[in-house]
Amino acid sequence: MKFAEINKKFTEKVAEYIAKGYYFNTATMSGHQGEVGKVDLTDGKEIIRITLERMSGVEGIDERHPFWYRGVELVVGKSADNVKPNKNSTMDIIWTNKLEVIYKEQFYQVDDNADWYVTRDEAFEAYNLRRERRRSRYTFEDKVFPEEAKNAVVSFMKRQPRCKGVRVQDITKVIKKTRVSMFSEEEKIQYIVECKGKTYKLH
Repeated sequence: MKFAEINKKFTEKVAEYIAKGYYFNTATMSGHQGEVGKVDLTDGKEIIRITLERMSGVEGIDERHPFWYRGVELVVGKSADNVKPNKNSTMDIIWTNKLEVIYKEQFYQVDDNADWYVTRDEAFEAYNLRRERRRSRYTFEDKVFPEEAKNAVVSFMKRQPRCKGVRVQDITKVIKKTRVSMFSEEEKIQYIVECKGKTYKLH
C-alpha cells in the first residue's frame, strides 16, 4: 500500500473512536515527540492517543546478512500518565512511549526510495530477493597462470624494492583476480605476483 492508504487507516481509527463517543482532548496534543502525527481523544474518563510513529531497526538473519528495515506503525494506547481529560493546561504531558498499547499495526517500507509499504513477512521476502540479485551480480574469480608466466614477470619483480636478485624459481605463482561488486556491475581486474611469501600488484 502507499502512504496515502496509511493516512486513511489512521483516519479510520480516529473515526472509530469518535463513533464510540470520544472527542478531541486538545491540550495534550501540543508538543512533539518525534511522531509522524498524533491525536488525543477522551470520553471524559480516559484519554486515548492514536499515533503514527516512524520505526527502523535490524534483525539478525546471520552476522553477514542482517535484515535492515524501516517503516511506520499505527499505535492506539491509553494514557498511563496521571493526566486528567478536559483540562486547559499544556503542563500535563502524555508520553507516547509510556502508553498502555491497545492496538498496533506495522507497515514496512519495501525500499528507502519507494512509497510502498507491506507486512513484515513481505518486506523480509523482498529483502531476500534483493540480496540474491546482488549476489548473482557478484563475481569472485582467481585464475592462476601457467608456469611460463613466471618468466614474463621476472623483470617486473627485479624492479621492486629489495628484489634485484629475484629468480624465476623464487616466484610462487602469477594470478589474475577478477571482481564484480554486488552493488555495481563494474569489473575490476588485478594481476598479482606471489614471491618469497609476499604479494606484488602488477601495474
